[in-house]
Amino acid sequence: MININLLPKDQRRASGPDYWKLGAGAFAGVAVLTMVILQTSVSGTLSGLNRQIEEHQSEIAVLKPQVDERNRLQAEKTKLESVTSVANTLKAGQTSWSDDLARFVRQLPSGDAPVVALSSLSMRAVDAGAQQAAAQNGLYDGKAVSKEVQLSGKARSSAALVQFVNAFEQAPDFGVQFQNMQREQAGGQYSFSATVGMVGAQAENVRPTGTSGAQAGAPQATAPQAPTDASAANAGGSR
Repeated sequence: MININLLPKDQRRASGPDYWKLGAGAFAGVAVLTMVILQTSVSGTLSGLNRQIEEHQSEIAVLKPQVDERNRLQAEKTKLESVTSVANTLKAGQTSWSDDLARFVRQLPSGDAPVVALSSLSMRAVDAGAQQAAAQNGLYDGKAVSKEVQLSGKARSSAALVQFVNAFEQAPDFGVQFQNMQREQAGGQYSFSATVGMVGAQAENVRPTGTSGAQAGAPQATAPQAPTDASAANAGGSR
């Protein structure tokens, strides 16, 4: 059969297959197929991740008692360390004023007559920072003193004053910083003041070369006699 198009030329429409419809259908099919493949891949990945999560959760459940015990022990360790630190701090700060005062009195030089008569005496503790600074500056022959005894008094002669200073200068557990002396017109006695440093039981003595208590103002003298229990009586007004 022959079809004749009787319409004018400008109104005629070409007849033939609609390729764009075929292309659109093919594109839609490819898109649907791609979405199915992606959905299948994502579903498989999610399933694998869920399995891994379940396995890890099972492992965590098995290890939870051990983790709880470790956390408990760690907390107990921290608490014990804190208690130990406080105890050590308190122990380091402990001091016996009576024992140190007795040590000071025993160190006083002895003799047939009192060497000096102390008119005032005060004792104070020295903190760790001040100890280190004093040792670095060469005070007390570089000894790390834990207490300082500030005193003043009178000596019957210059030799007696030298003996007094030398008794603390030569002792390993003491240091002295001589401050001043003045001879009194009446009686010829010597008024003086000084500071005696006492080394703590745990302190370590470090003697720098070229320094001694004599450079604080007191001349060198021979070593004093060994201190005895009777030295407290020889100190005169030291009690």
